[in-house]
Amino acid sequence: MRYNMYTVSRSDIGIFEEDIPDSVMSNCGKPGFFVLGAADQENNLVGMTQFHIGMLPDGECVSDVVYVFVGEDNRGRGAASRMLSQVHSILKKSGVDKSMTVLSKKQDEKQLFTENGYIFMKPDKESIEFLEGLHGDVSPSKSEQGIYWVNR
Repeated sequence: MRYNMYTVSRSDIGIFEEDIPDSVMSNCGKPGFFVLGAADQENNLVGMTQFHIGMLPDGECVSDVVYVFVGEDNRGRGAASRMLSQVHSILKKSGVDKSMTVLSKKQDEKQLFTENGYIFMKPDKESIEFLEGLHGDVSPSKSEQGIYWVNR
């Protein structure tokens, strides 16, 4: 299915408010946080991806995919992969070399990220410090860090 991609606001993703974490809603509008929405052919919002662009302590500019959501009726049709592809395109144009995500080791979404080029590993110290600032407590023993190199 073909999807249109748009930058969306907190009020736009309000239709998903019951389905997404409060932290995702509260991140909207904060510096460095961006929300990309996928809309169907009738321009109905079917999903959203929130990502953050920031800097590691060593000065490297990176992105973190904070959350990906597709409404239940539209899952399995490629919207999530299309949004990740669009995020990667935005990052490449912005000069960001690395996109990260952090997932619990048993999280089902790992397949989505793996299919879209992310390689999972134990989180490194610098990434943990960066990610804790975005997600709160990130436990290396319970989490995996997915990395996608944008310019490869």
